[in-house]
Amino acid sequence: MDKKIYVAWFTVVIWMVLIFLLSHQPANESSELSQGFTDVVISIIETVVSPLQIDMDFLHFFIRKSAHFCAYFVLVILVFHAL
Repeated sequence: MDKKIYVAWFTVVIWMVLIFLLSHQPANESSELSQGFTDVVISIIETVVSPLQIDMDFLHFFIRKSAHFCAYFVLVILVFHAL
């Protein structure tokens, strides 16, 4: 077999391990991480755009769900590449 196949499947496994490790965090640690990222996003938005009324709970929810989508989207791309 070609080395490229092994490398492709190795990246799939590594990405799956990363997803597992991040999803295995306690809820409070995961929430703190996403809250810190939310704060950075808000400061960037406020710098670029005049002060807006931002629903913090919705933004936090949106960022968390977007992170899940992106993580699994990358996994799909890696699996399709390996296949």
